[in-house]
Amino acid sequence: MQTAGPSMVGRRAGMEATMGTIQRERAGLQREFEKFEKDEKDEKLGNAKTIEKERRLLRWIVTVVASLVVVLSVSVRSQSSNDSARATFMRAHFGEAIVLHDAVARGDVPAAREQATRLAAHQTAVRFPTGAHAFFGLMQLEAGTLREAPTVEAMAPIAASLLSRCGQCHAAMHVRVAVPTAPDAGVGGLVGQMAAHQRAADALLEGLIGPSTSSWETGVRSIAALELDKTHMPTAVLRERATIARARLSAVVAEAVAATRPPDRARAYGHLLSICAQCHRERPTVWGPQR
Repeated sequence: MQTAGPSMVGRRAGMEATMGTIQRERAGLQREFEKFEKDEKDEKLGNAKTIEKERRLLRWIVTVVASLVVVLSVSVRSQSSNDSARATFMRAHFGEAIVLHDAVARGDVPAAREQATRLAAHQTAVRFPTGAHAFFGLMQLEAGTLREAPTVEAMAPIAASLLSRCGQCHAAMHVRVAVPTAPDAGVGGLVGQMAAHQRAADALLEGLIGPSTSSWETGVRSIAALELDKTHMPTAVLRERATIARARLSAVVAEAVAATRPPDRARAYGHLLSICAQCHRERPTVWGPQR
């Protein structure tokens, strides 16, 4: 039998080595392919998980937004309802304060005491911004003090201070109110003079409780321009009072011109109220404002 020569053995070894290399490369390619397939599956699974996460996140966002819309809607309706209730309460509260003011301006001590008693017991029936209750408390304290005052001269400065609390509260809450004023009826005589006096005093009052510097300045100019024609006064006593009131009004005008702070304006307005009351108190159910 013929044996393989060295060249044959070498070629066989070379072929076996080549086949081994090919098999290793094939195994490597198989592993790479399997890894590729696994990565592709993982990627698809990861994408699916990512998509599911995104869907859950989206559902959560929608739920939160919907909840916020409901909460905001309820809050807006609640705030709107509270604002309406607050406005109704404040109109009634303002009316009570004006009734007290007018009673003092007429020199009607019993009526002023009765109204001060109501204001001292007047409780806030609705929610107010933080800080507003402090002003209500001060008003109630001053109403209680006014109720105990012995004379209208003692009541006037307390009433003015009480009314200035309105203006301080309005300024702190960033709101503005207006005092209803009577239109010029175009009549002469004593009635026409008194109507002009009330319009001038109301401008000062609006400056105090608005609060409004422009209204205060308008009131000062109007008071300064007032004339008291004593020929229309029915009695000698009233004519004498008119002379004294004219001199006192001049002093009030000077005081009001210099007043820029709420306490100073309240002091000046209290002096004006006292002047009005001293003339009106002879017939307090007839003379003076009644709103």
